[in-house]
Amino acid sequence: MLNLLKSDLYRLIHGKALWVMTVVLVACMAFAAGMLHWVTQPDSLAFYAQAEMMTVDEVQSELVPREEAEENFAVTVQGPGVRVRADGFREVPTADDFQDVSAEMRQFDSLTGLFGSGFVSGGFLAVTASLLVALFFSADFETRFIRNLTMTRRGRFAYYGEKLLLASLVSLWFLVVLASSCAASFALAGISYRADEAVGGLLLWMLLVWLSATVYAWATALVVWITRSKAAGIAEAIVVSSAMFGALLAQALTYFGRILPWVDVLPAWLPSGALNMLAPGAAQLAVPGGALGFAGVPVGVSVVVVLLIWLAVCAALTFAACRRRDL
Repeated sequence: MLNLLKSDLYRLIHGKALWVMTVVLVACMAFAAGMLHWVTQPDSLAFYAQAEMMTVDEVQSELVPREEAEENFAVTVQGPGVRVRADGFREVPTADDFQDVSAEMRQFDSLTGLFGSGFVSGGFLAVTASLLVALFFSADFETRFIRNLTMTRRGRFAYYGEKLLLASLVSLWFLVVLASSCAASFALAGISYRADEAVGGLLLWMLLVWLSATVYAWATALVVWITRSKAAGIAEAIVVSSAMFGALLAQALTYFGRILPWVDVLPAWLPSGALNMLAPGAAQLAVPGGALGFAGVPVGVSVVVVLLIWLAVCAALTFAACRRRDL
């Protein structure tokens, strides 16, 4: 198993897919931070407010006289930076009027809250890790590398066990890349946090996020091994690992829960349910909730239980469904 892992790591490191996806992730985080920095500038907010005022002026001038439009505007359209004088006329907002608004928009509740909204809640991390797993694992069948391996029972166990370990390492790598690039990019953009987080809570949250990404990566690996198709693996990575599929499935289960009450609790036991519990950040872990929330169990414990169950299911299905298949 160790020799297979060394071989795969060598191929992965000397290949293009890992580094291309790494660069793309770093660029995405930098782009997101740059866009936030730009749209929260006081000048940008003042320009947007002025544009909205001009739009209202154009619409109202076609319906009512100018004097009445000014009077109605003073009553119905007031917001940040819009001041109405005693005579009913508005003063054009300037950048100085939006200093407080800009500072407020550049604050997040916590660092893990930023990570949650940046690459956890939307499934960005899970999709990326699953895509690389689909591409790399399917290559063994396309290049016939797998035919050079021993076809004994022990050989199969070593092969699939090593691949599951490799998928976990891939998920860990992308998590580190996303977390470091996100923190650095948003720090350069002037982002601040309302609350400081303990190192222990941050590491625990990161561990759970890594486990959640590993669940999706293992599920993708299982699809590749059963179908031996790159297209099937990529499709599963995009559809299942994305937040869209989890949201649709949870909505369907909630709908049937109106008829069968026990079905209503199933979304919390899905990997997407654990991901939703992690998205708000590390502060959420100590709050009762999740799959075991009915017993007052904290979210962190519920997430651990759900993820370990799904990891065990993926591993069991791998060795059960693939043990009789020819490599």
